[in-house]
Amino acid sequence: MGCRSSKETDKDGKSIYEKESLGADHEGAINCMALSEDGSLLITGSEDCTARMWSTKTDDTECLGVLEGHTSYITCVASSDTFVLTGSADATIRKWDMTTCECLFTYEGHESRISRLICTGEFIFSSSYDKTVCAWLFDTSDIVDGSQGKACIRVFRGHRGGVYPIIFLPANDVDADEEDADTVTIKPGDLLITGSTDKTAKSWSFDSETGSCLRTFRGHTAPVSCMATDRDGSTLFTAGPDRTIRIWDIPSAVCHRTMEGHTQSIVCMQVVNKLLYSGSADTTARCWVTAFGECTRTYKTHKHSVICLKVADGAVFTGCGDTNARAFDAKSGALKRTYMGHESAINCIQYIDGKLYTGSNDGALKVWDAKDIADDPVPEQEEEDEPDEEENTYFKEQDRRIKDLERRLDGAGHDHDIHGYELELAGIDDVD
Repeated sequence: MGCRSSKETDKDGKSIYEKESLGADHEGAINCMALSEDGSLLITGSEDCTARMWSTKTDDTECLGVLEGHTSYITCVASSDTFVLTGSADATIRKWDMTTCECLFTYEGHESRISRLICTGEFIFSSSYDKTVCAWLFDTSDIVDGSQGKACIRVFRGHRGGVYPIIFLPANDVDADEEDADTVTIKPGDLLITGSTDKTAKSWSFDSETGSCLRTFRGHTAPVSCMATDRDGSTLFTAGPDRTIRIWDIPSAVCHRTMEGHTQSIVCMQVVNKLLYSGSADTTARCWVTAFGECTRTYKTHKHSVICLKVADGAVFTGCGDTNARAFDAKSGALKRTYMGHESAINCIQYIDGKLYTGSNDGALKVWDAKDIADDPVPEQEEEDEPDEEENTYFKEQDRRIKDLERRLDGAGHDHDIHGYELELAGIDDVD
């Protein structure tokens, strides 16, 4: 495996790219993060049951507020306009005022942990391990006390396992000029796509009052844990622990192509134009040309699972279970920078204005210099050796664990057990 150049650390062993380390705020692992619509605010969600808001446009990153009220760990965060949304293992979603940190509304209805959140401005969509997806009204100003249940306008039922990734595809705004700006509208053709531990993805009609299932995407042999679509919203990409990426026609649910190459669970994906980037528990990230299904680049040197990735400004940024983040040249695949400083696995990353933000199991939020990656020389690295017997044993053990954990997930009955199994399955257990 490649090693990090000593030129990337100062005389005290600290990374020369580290701008700030904010480790005294969250009291538990940082599970998720998201940027506000204008990029001026970073929101982090933690095991300590709180979310925090951070400035991104100031020279020094400041904590602008703490969002407290959930009774279990935060699983996902999102924002819209001047509001923050948080989803939690307490099975609720909360809507917060950015300026006052006041909880304005609590969405209740799910029976198990919230998995993902997306917000369209008019609607909130949430997936849960209770096997459902709910659609909620974003504007709850007309809902009076005692009738909070009216905020839920659709429940999508049909999956046989927990639901994880969700994608909303709005219909074309052909009559946008005729719509009342103050009216909440559900357009014919609005589409929701979901992925589940039942090894399928499904598309749903949002226009239907019953939330009817339109198509089921069958073919994976393990949970569908990550999804993406192309720019046109006509092609779906799905992946997960079966190590494959499948390419589907959304209207027909026909699988056009299966991309193979990863040797362990696929944990994260991002589509950029005609390219797809994936990160895996096999310690690599890859770049694929979706039109041909070919892997054109492999981003190596990770020593553990690639848990998250972000493609921006000609670079591929990765967060890894080996405690390091990395920056690769997207075209050549060359490692340009290694961001070393966390004490545990990195769970989430965001990039904006030449700064990389990383959240870790160690509870720290770190800010890194990510400017001018393309101008960096390629650091000196040791030659990569063929995997030795110890590494081969490691990968075989990983394979055995993934299969065992999939079986245990299918039979899990408690959120605590489920959460632990998922952390293991994603490969984000702390490194020794």
